[in-house]
Amino acid sequence: MTTVETRPTDTSIGVAPPLAVRLANVVRLHLANPWTPIIIPTLILAVIFLANLAIWNLIAYNTGNEDLSNVNNGGIAFVAIYMLVVATQTMNSTFPFALGYGVTRRDFYLGSSALFLMLSAGYAAGITVFALIERATSGWGLNASFFAPIYLGDLNAAEFFWVYFTLLVFFFFLGAATAAVYVRWRTTGMLVFFGGLLAIIIASIWLLSITDSFGAVGQFFVSAGLLGSHSWSLAVSALMAIAGYALLRRATPRN
Repeated sequence: MTTVETRPTDTSIGVAPPLAVRLANVVRLHLANPWTPIIIPTLILAVIFLANLAIWNLIAYNTGNEDLSNVNNGGIAFVAIYMLVVATQTMNSTFPFALGYGVTRRDFYLGSSALFLMLSAGYAAGITVFALIERATSGWGLNASFFAPIYLGDLNAAEFFWVYFTLLVFFFFLGAATAAVYVRWRTTGMLVFFGGLLAIIIASIWLLSITDSFGAVGQFFVSAGLLGSHSWSLAVSALMAIAGYALLRRATPRN
């Protein structure tokens, strides 16, 4: 008589994977099409930089002036603005699919936030590398500035990274909060949101005017300095992240 040894099998049902796995799945869902968050902004930034480099060389060739230190290019601001668009698009387009795959709103928002932080760090690191190259080559041989604008001063690598990282985090979560408003209330919500935002800006300017507080606000930023001001922006980014989650957790995806 032959006996067959049987091993117990895991028949557990409904056991959720670890949080890290769930968040990684959300990140992979966002990156299923890498063109929007990675490839397109990188290509556009490269085109903007190369176009500016060509223009700088044309100016230097035709004027005989190889010192363009008075030319302060703001092309790098494109990345920050585009990240707001990326956050808005990814949150709005991926949210219904994620819920369809059984992803909870909490995991979706945490996974999206993790992606935003990773993208902020990645772009900040890339820009920092080119900023250091720009400084090392004396502004590409023309004292021009693109990745290291003059108003940033003489920052080291870590400071460059921190400035760009905090800036990108701010715009990512501004986009996430804006997308959460649209997902929950659609066009009506967007009109109310931007109308309310405009009212808050106007009211703030009016309040600062009647209390003669512009000097105090300016002094605060002067005292904080560039790095301190960017560090304070993380508090605003955190508030926007919390607001975005509060809105999205009650949102119902609609076409």
